[in-house]
Amino acid sequence: MISYVSGEVAAIDGNTVVVDVSGIGISVVCTSSALATAKLGGSWKVPTELIIREDHWLILGFSSNEERSWFRNLNSVSGVGPKSALVILSVLSTDALVTAIISGDENALIAVPGVGKKSAARIILELKDKAKLESAPASGNQDVIAALVGLGWPEKLSRVVVADISDPNLDTATLLRNALARLAKK
Repeated sequence: MISYVSGEVAAIDGNTVVVDVSGIGISVVCTSSALATAKLGGSWKVPTELIIREDHWLILGFSSNEERSWFRNLNSVSGVGPKSALVILSVLSTDALVTAIISGDENALIAVPGVGKKSAARIILELKDKAKLESAPASGNQDVIAALVGLGWPEKLSRVVVADISDPNLDTATLLRNALARLAKK
């Protein structure tokens, strides 16, 4: 695994950046946001993902660890390969992607070249829980999650349920009651 590449930007060609790492030119195919951070001749450090195929190796570059994490999430969806996931993240920011998944907005995903209606629906279905976990407010709901875990519920399930019913207008006690009611149905 190559977690990041760091060195001087030797060349930029399309969406590929060649990074000089101790005299070795490493080609990194990037999302548009990662590409925007590369300056010819400048020092550059980018989070990466290594994709190994029978006929070639491919190093992909991202603007942040969060973007790389969403690449991995997208790549885990059946029918979404590394190139499709990279294109999705080049068109949609991670915030826009999370919002589209949570709201079930297939049109936002269909607007990405190469993503059809079936793929968009599959992405939304398979990543909805992960997107809800990402978008859940951390501070106010932490007490409710801790209480649910203390009562014996698994932390991951507790986070999903709290993210699903989270409402800034609810106080902690009401949120806890609603979460317990939801968990009792499962």
